[in-house]
Amino acid sequence: MFPKRRKSHNNRTYFFLKLRRIARGWATQFFLGLITTFFCTLATPIFAKVPAVAPVVQNQPNQSQRLQQGKTFYEEGKFADAAAAWQQAAKVYQEQGDRINQALALNYLCLAYQQLGQWNEAESAIRKAIATLNASSLKLLQEQPTTIPSTQRLPVLAQALNMQGQLQLAQGQAEPALNTWKQATTIYAQIGDRTGMTGSLINQAQALQNLGLYRLANKTLTEVKQALQNQPDTPIKITALRSLGNALRVVGKLDESRQILQQSLALAEQLQSSSDISAILLSLGNTARTQQDTEAALEFYQQATESSTSPLSRAQAQLNQLSLLLDTKQVSNAQALASQIQAEISNLPSNRAAVYAQINFAQSLTRLGQMSTTSTFSSREIGQILAKALQQAKTLNDARTQAYALGQLGAVYEQTQQFQNAQDLTEQALLIAQTNNAPDIAY
Repeated sequence: MFPKRRKSHNNRTYFFLKLRRIARGWATQFFLGLITTFFCTLATPIFAKVPAVAPVVQNQPNQSQRLQQGKTFYEEGKFADAAAAWQQAAKVYQEQGDRINQALALNYLCLAYQQLGQWNEAESAIRKAIATLNASSLKLLQEQPTTIPSTQRLPVLAQALNMQGQLQLAQGQAEPALNTWKQATTIYAQIGDRTGMTGSLINQAQALQNLGLYRLANKTLTEVKQALQNQPDTPIKITALRSLGNALRVVGKLDESRQILQQSLALAEQLQSSSDISAILLSLGNTARTQQDTEAALEFYQQATESSTSPLSRAQAQLNQLSLLLDTKQVSNAQALASQIQAEISNLPSNRAAVYAQINFAQSLTRLGQMSTTSTFSSREIGQILAKALQQAKTLNDARTQAYALGQLGAVYEQTQQFQNAQDLTEQALLIAQTNNAPDIAY
């Protein structure tokens, strides 16, 4: 018989894991939804990437190079490295009194912090030196001498407003985000930037939807659709149409979403843009899936896999296809596809998207093991996939991804009845999530 203290500890563990199991059915779907959202950009502000605005003053090559280095890191999914590069650039620009480029670097830095989910760090940087991280850009631009031409000032100001709206929406401030994006739209219209204007209008629609103003959201998206029809056929139009199709899916206009995405696909094929073709097919798969058109969704995912120009985009399409096969209980097909994905996953570069892909894969393998007694993937192999993902997340200093990986690793240990390890890992995941102000993960 165990000592009383040990028994109490076991009871605590049992109670903890019982709560975990009660929530697992719902949490599994929630987790899959988060992963799918990450891959498919279902509800992300349209231009949540490094905007193509070059440094205004080019007589400081080291800082210009640092900005570009940060952009490279960002596009590789190395957000912590990107933040470090942009933080240094902002500091040097501040010392030189170069306010416009300081604002530009701060805009980029704000975006990196958002991707890392480091809201506390973002707000700390916001208060440091010159007001807020995103609002400091606005303050800098307002203080800038009027001798700086509006052609240099206004694009950066519009970009700062766009970043500010993204940060506000990410923190649940939908109404301020809407107002901020309205200001950005006005400036984009003033400088004749139709692409920026389209993006900020789509962002407005998302904010309106978050506020429950679905009719206004649909009206805004209709305006975007009409505006796009009058724009020339360019690669930018392909992206805008795809973003519009994704936004229409979010607000429940599924037939229209599919129609717009098909239009985007036709244009991408006309302009022979391979990377766009794969991304659009993935979006089409997501829309068909939401329509419960399983056969079409699987076909779109397969086409996205075959047309993919990169290992990561191919893995993303395969992972969505795998989760749909599991949803529809096509176990044998899922088993065959999982074996194909295993080779793809192991060769992905070390970045955030690759870490999410590994976590997604491990989640699907766990589900596959629950549905089939003949699964070729053992709990040990799933644990190894997650351990690799966790190590890469630590290397990237990505706390949110670490929390995801730890939580899923805890689930694997629970399945193998290693309850103490399961509890320890889950508590670590909770601590990281709470420390980094990530209530969605903690919940």
